[in-house]
Amino acid sequence: MFCGECGTKNEKDALFCENCGAKLEHEEKKTVKKQTNNKKKKETTKRLSKKQKILIIVGCVVLVLLISIYQLGAYLTNPEQIVKSYIDAINNRDYNELYEAANYSGDKTFISKDLYKKEIKDLLDNDIKINNYNIASTTYEDGGLTAKVDANISATNGSDTSTDEVTFTLTKLKDKKYLIFDNWTLSNQDLINLEVVKNYEINVPKNTEVTFNDIKVTDKYLKKNSNKKLDTYSLPQVFAITTKVKFKLASGINLEDELTPSSYNNEYKLNITKSDFSSEEQEEIIKAINDGVTKAMEGLTTNKSFDDIKSNFASNYNDDLKEEYEDYLSNLADRNYTISDFKITDTSISYISFDDDYNISVRVKINYSYTAKSKEDGETDSDKDYNYYEYSLAYDNGYKLADANGFPSIYAYFF
Repeated sequence: MFCGECGTKNEKDALFCENCGAKLEHEEKKTVKKQTNNKKKKETTKRLSKKQKILIIVGCVVLVLLISIYQLGAYLTNPEQIVKSYIDAINNRDYNELYEAANYSGDKTFISKDLYKKEIKDLLDNDIKINNYNIASTTYEDGGLTAKVDANISATNGSDTSTDEVTFTLTKLKDKKYLIFDNWTLSNQDLINLEVVKNYEINVPKNTEVTFNDIKVTDKYLKKNSNKKLDTYSLPQVFAITTKVKFKLASGINLEDELTPSSYNNEYKLNITKSDFSSEEQEEIIKAINDGVTKAMEGLTTNKSFDDIKSNFASNYNDDLKEEYEDYLSNLADRNYTISDFKITDTSISYISFDDDYNISVRVKINYSYTAKSKEDGETDSDKDYNYYEYSLAYDNGYKLADANGFPSIYAYFF
């Protein structure tokens, strides 16, 4: 064995150099050391497991997928593509897409997708068809908050075909779409314009049920009102279209009307006419008037005070009714005859409307008969007459007299 320091040859089993005394390193130890180093090297260059390989592949796929989704999202949400989708939706009669493009917000109870679809179907009749279109240009204004997309559109309406340039204006909303993309919305719709009227008010008599375009209007929309006989419903948003509205009065009478909301006329006041009432309902009204007038005349001809007979009238009667009664009673006291046997022989309705208190106001022709008796000599005179009067009826567990502009006039002459 040779010394690694001085090169002197030593005995095979010597541990130290006989010349310089350096420690000798045997081949076996070198081999062990070499094997140890090779083992460490193998450990550091160990191959990846199957699971690790799968995770790396999945990660790469997910990354590619996310990039693709982002690119697709950016494409679908840019102004040009929104306009293209909108035009295609019109041509394909995709009402769901059109409704989404309208971007309605807030309470949509009365501007629902179904109502929108129903109206748009009428506007987009089968004669209208877009033959072709192309996007000409896109410009951005207001610091990138507004986009204007110019499109050339060839369309056929019946037998007429024309090509027009249409400019679509889009506005960028504050909220992001799908959390990361710009949210553009069409701020004008040149091919379809369905106006929305906000805070549309419907005024009806107290406790009237309202159904607007087949949607029941709940107390949620009831507005505070100083008039205790009036209910005002405020509908947050309605379409500016001719709409059928149904009403059910507290008396059970059903009425129907058509109204057209607009930004210039955003309030409706229910009114009624004679034609709104069936013959049976008119008979019920006539009976209520006859009963009220007859009770009033009985009190007048027997010199009773208003307080004595007021239970025969509506509990919320108008003060004018009391005043009319007391004036008539005072007038009778000054006459030289008394009245008996008052009887209504026939009553017919001229017209029906609402009065200022939303009671039913009815103008009637009353035919009646009576007997007058002289206070001086007891002479009697029977007669009949007719006249026109206007009465108001309130519903109080049935129709009852609430106001009167007069009671049947009676004249008798004794010589």
